[in-house]
Amino acid sequence: MRPSDIGTGLLGLGLGLWLVYEGRDMGLGDLHEPGSGFILFWVGALMAALSALLAGSAVLAGAGGAAGADGSPFGERWRRVPLVLAYLVVYCALLEAVGFILLTIALLFLLFRTVDPQSWTKAVLYSVAITLAVYVLFGVGLGTQFPAGLLEPLLVG
Repeated sequence: MRPSDIGTGLLGLGLGLWLVYEGRDMGLGDLHEPGSGFILFWVGALMAALSALLAGSAVLAGAGGAAGADGSPFGERWRRVPLVLAYLVVYCALLEAVGFILLTIALLFLLFRTVDPQSWTKAVLYSVAITLAVYVLFGVGLGTQFPAGLLEPLLVG
């Protein structure tokens, strides 16, 4: 295993535990009437468990793995992780004010351009298509309420 697996596992474990904490605070409800934190709690628990498994298996396999192409122990892609985390923090901070549709398009666009860089055209098309598909499926189809934000006059009427 690579040392980056240990770091990634620990980072995912911390983020998963934070999601569990926040989900529990939002209210879990039960299976028949899930609370607003139900999905967040279970996604965080799954993320924490898988991340602990990744870090644990890396530790048990020994940390003498190969270094990244640039010679750093964590590889080239590791440098993008803080940037992606910053995107997610800004997304969470602005979600209510800006709204789901506009902010999710922006987040996905930045992720498509940052994580595994895509062309501008692909990044824009994929970001818009995925966001609208999620909105139609969950918002229109299942009645999930997303923050309307700046588009509230258009969406709510």
